[in-house]
Amino acid sequence: MGISRLNHAVLYVRDVDRSVAFYRDLLGFRVVMDRPGRAAFMQAPDSTNDHDIGLFALGAMGGGDVKMIGAVMLWIPLYLYFPMLTIMAIGGGILSAVMLIQSKIRPSDKAIEVPYGLAIAAGGLWAVHQHYLNQFQFIGST
Repeated sequence: MGISRLNHAVLYVRDVDRSVAFYRDLLGFRVVMDRPGRAAFMQAPDSTNDHDIGLFALGAMGGGDVKMIGAVMLWIPLYLYFPMLTIMAIGGGILSAVMLIQSKIRPSDKAIEVPYGLAIAAGGLWAVHQHYLNQFQFIGST
């Protein structure tokens, strides 16, 4: 009996390529998407999930926002990745414009810090809604 699903585990590893080889060769997982040496998404042999495990190189990711994007991406299907990134980019652009306007209205010596986590969260919530909560998406498509 093989592994049927692992349900979106995230591991930070020292050597992504070596970890991919372990899950592939010993447990039969297949690579769904990867950035060699930096990150890999893998699917269990009998899984219906888009991916079951995310492997990330220790120290390869930046600040909290980048890690938040990685975590959000683990919970949505592949077909929603680019629409979600588009929503995040638009949200980030709007936030940047608001912060720029605010800095012109109220000048400060502090560096401008754009809270991109809000745009990431908005994109993630939209994607989760589309996949899990939008029960009306198929009405009229038959």
